[in-house]
Amino acid sequence: MEKLLLLNLLFISILFSEEPLWKYKTDGALTSASLDSSTSSLFFGSKDCNIYSVNSVTGELRNKYAVSGELGAPFYKDHCLYFPASDNTFRCINSLDFTLKWIFNPRGRPHEGFIYDNNVYFGCQDTYVYALNVLDANKKWEFMTGKAVFARPYAANGYLFIGSEDCNFYALDAPRGSMIWSFKTEGGIYTSAAVKERIVYFTSSDSYLYALNSISGSFYWKYKAGDQILSSPCIHEDFLYLGCHDSNIYSINKNDGTLLWKSSIGAETISQPCVLKSTVYIGSRDNCFYGFYSYTGKEIFKFQSGNWFDASPCTDGMHVFIGSKDTYMYAFQHENGFSDNSFSSYLPSVFSVYPNPFRDHLVVKSVNGLRIHDIAGHLKAILPKGEIRIVTDSWKKGVYIVTNGINSKRMVKY
Repeated sequence: MEKLLLLNLLFISILFSEEPLWKYKTDGALTSASLDSSTSSLFFGSKDCNIYSVNSVTGELRNKYAVSGELGAPFYKDHCLYFPASDNTFRCINSLDFTLKWIFNPRGRPHEGFIYDNNVYFGCQDTYVYALNVLDANKKWEFMTGKAVFARPYAANGYLFIGSEDCNFYALDAPRGSMIWSFKTEGGIYTSAAVKERIVYFTSSDSYLYALNSISGSFYWKYKAGDQILSSPCIHEDFLYLGCHDSNIYSINKNDGTLLWKSSIGAETISQPCVLKSTVYIGSRDNCFYGFYSYTGKEIFKFQSGNWFDASPCTDGMHVFIGSKDTYMYAFQHENGFSDNSFSSYLPSVFSVYPNPFRDHLVVKSVNGLRIHDIAGHLKAILPKGEIRIVTDSWKKGVYIVTNGINSKRMVKY
């Protein structure tokens, strides 16, 4: 069975090329990128004071736009790019021809923005959070926090979520800018939040990952990592993925805050992970870009550049893109375009489940652990390797999916 598991992992690893599909050189360290899949365009900023547009398939330059200061990461929406600069400006340009649409001048250096409901929101080192109309930069409102705001905001369900260096996490009324609730941590908050099923998740430099009710701000749980967390969490299925200054990437159950796995990434990181199929990607300050198997934390991809990967990766579903402080933007391809299901027939079966249909119990045998979901995607069980008997008399009748991340089986409770 160990040989089968090794073959399983071999098939996973060959799906990812450890050499770039292409790379594009600028004259400065790079920001995180933003994608327009409809035009195959990848947008990113550089410390050479330019915003770039390159073809996401070939890496060929399409356009660039110069400013007089270092640039923050651009946010793409509806053929417009919104981005901050160190010359205390926040700009909007047309993403097709790179013509300027408007400039806004806050009282300090702005940071990355977020578009929601025809407004662009961003924090600023002048302690304020700003809301501007996306069409003409008309200021809708501003909200003052206690210290500088470096975090990128996130909006959902009419709420704007943002943290501040004053150690508070704020929920604001997105249309009006009034505070609905706030939550105090023991460290500055420099990362973006994530929201799913009316739960908001965020990290703090106090080393905790927090989960709160997004409507009321009531506390659900917190998870303590090994050091300060300057990596924004990424949600995929039932798990949160985040990096940490303790040189690890973590996978945390979003429902109860329990640890699924953690794996070494060689050095501290501020990169936000992203997930492509069953691989979690993250950059690190050991100059390496990593990919981990999302269900086990097994390292299956590693690429070394000439400097840190502080930027966050992004994906179009077939490729992963990330910029480095070595001045290059890199693109990696998912080999042969296989999906998780399309190559499962090439792999040996490494688990069994019976009886099917079942009523009050299941017997599961596996060599590398399993997960069971109901048909709506809700996690029912995480199982270690070996043979395990599960009592299922409290489960509702219906269809359940048993998966090891590569192969899946449908089970029916009657």
